[in-house]
Amino acid sequence: MAGTHALTSGIRGHSLAKGSRWLAAGLCASALGLAACGAEEPPQAAITPGVTMVVTLHPPTRTPEPTLTAPATEIPTPGPQSEQTLKSAYEAALTVQSAEALLEEVAARIQDGKLAGFTGLVAVAAAQAMLSPAQRAFEQPAPLPELASLWEQGAAAAGALAGVVERWTERKIGASDVPAELEPVRAQIAEMELAARQIILDRFNLNPARLDEWRAATLGALEAGRRQALGE
Repeated sequence: MAGTHALTSGIRGHSLAKGSRWLAAGLCASALGLAACGAEEPPQAAITPGVTMVVTLHPPTRTPEPTLTAPATEIPTPGPQSEQTLKSAYEAALTVQSAEALLEEVAARIQDGKLAGFTGLVAVAAAQAMLSPAQRAFEQPAPLPELASLWEQGAAAAGALAGVVERWTERKIGASDVPAELEPVRAQIAEMELAARQIILDRFNLNPARLDEWRAATLGALEAGRRQALGE
């Protein structure tokens, strides 16, 4: 009897447990099909209505490459010693130019009869004496590297003018031949004087007013020599 009661209790317990499982399965199936039985839904992110999420993608920042800049070319400013050298160079160029002008004037006066004989020879010698120091200066090496091209032009111009004087004093040409002899030399000397001015102003950054002062002083001194040569 006791065995029968235990068996009956076991069957009832088994049936109750089985029924509980069926009930639980039914509840899970009827839960609107939203989740599997016994599983928890993952949390949902809260989204606020009317808010738009904007994602901006920025391109990677590039580091600028270094720029190579050529060093500025410095223009030397002449000091006291180099300024004197430039002044002497410009004086030499102006002296050659003045000597050419004096020779041309002497030839014109001889043809006009205003200079004759010994007086004419003295005037030619004076022009030669005016030219000689500048010619010797241009025959020496340039005192500064920047003046090398000017020195070449000066030596050529002074040498060409000295050649005219030499032919005249040796009576290979006369006063009437001098203007034609001087014409190409005059152009050569004008180019040389202009080159001297440009080099001094551009390469040495000299104040143009300063150069004009040198020009006025030099031409003033040369004018005194011209007057003396012409007997004025």
